[in-house]
Amino acid sequence: MKQTIILILLIIHNTLSSCQTKEIKNNMVNKKFDWSHSVSAPENYPMEIYRGKLQGLTDKDYSASFGLWGVANEGWGTESGMVAVGPDTKAIPDSLLITWLSFRENKFYTGKFQLPREKMTELFENGFYEYDIKQRSTYEDILVGLAPGGVVVVWLVGGQVQIEVARFQAQETIIDKSTVTNPDDLYVLGDGYVDFVLNNKEIATGPIPFGLWDTYREKYSWRPMLILPEGYELAIEWMTLFNGEKEKNFKEHPEFGTYKSRALPSYMLFNWYASNGRKYGVDVFFNEAEIFEAYKQIYRNDKEQDAELVFELNDAQTSFTISVRSKTEQIELHKVKAKIYKSEDTRPVKQ
Repeated sequence: MKQTIILILLIIHNTLSSCQTKEIKNNMVNKKFDWSHSVSAPENYPMEIYRGKLQGLTDKDYSASFGLWGVANEGWGTESGMVAVGPDTKAIPDSLLITWLSFRENKFYTGKFQLPREKMTELFENGFYEYDIKQRSTYEDILVGLAPGGVVVVWLVGGQVQIEVARFQAQETIIDKSTVTNPDDLYVLGDGYVDFVLNNKEIATGPIPFGLWDTYREKYSWRPMLILPEGYELAIEWMTLFNGEKEKNFKEHPEFGTYKSRALPSYMLFNWYASNGRKYGVDVFFNEAEIFEAYKQIYRNDKEQDAELVFELNDAQTSFTISVRSKTEQIELHKVKAKIYKSEDTRPVKQ
């Protein structure tokens, strides 16, 4: 009898716990945030949305339209305009419905995709701490990226932080002009429109590198390592990755300097203080082919190892030696463009 009572109490406890967990989860995903939406496409691969929206979970939830957006090709992960419409705060959308024209392919793609709503809501809720302004911020934009071959990527954007949350695959489709009832939609289907856009934007020609945008998404466990002369101190590092993500890291962050699984960088910026209190910085632009080949070589025998992207400043503070380094080998990068500059900012000299 006693065992039966204990069993019943356990069942009741588990049921109540399950209900509470479900209620907490429902409350979380139904939270509202102030967000806008935007479109991204790679340079030289312009895209134009024919039909599209971020659809709310229910009829009562806000749905954000991509209508009349125009041609996008500002660069992979770069916003091509932004629309802030609708109520000040709104729930995170449930799905993405989209049909678009890929000009270089002269094809339409279409798809309906379930967004990772719970994950997105959690990211909006938690946000990130900005140590330079000493306040917590969060994401402000849902950015939809379109690439050749029907590739769809979704990022969340907030200030100088950008994170990928989903990757989808759209399918080719054909739009029959005879079924179009809205005159405003006909121009996209007009004869000569594709050539007009390609010529007007002076788009480069040549083979389309299908699969490239998935190659950009490949990640390795690595960290930046800035080696400075004695008495110098790193202040901040900021990076744009080939997969469209962006990081802004401060030395005050508890995870600063740790290894992290991330894509490869296309651009990095460092700020540091010299021993005299003067602040300096460097803009670093990587050669795509060189850095991908270097990482490929470093990780060729061990995909799970850690590596460092090393930046070593000379004593004259005029140049960097940049290399990819593992425990067993080091490959120097020679095609990097790095520009050192002096900031007007200073701080008291440490005694």
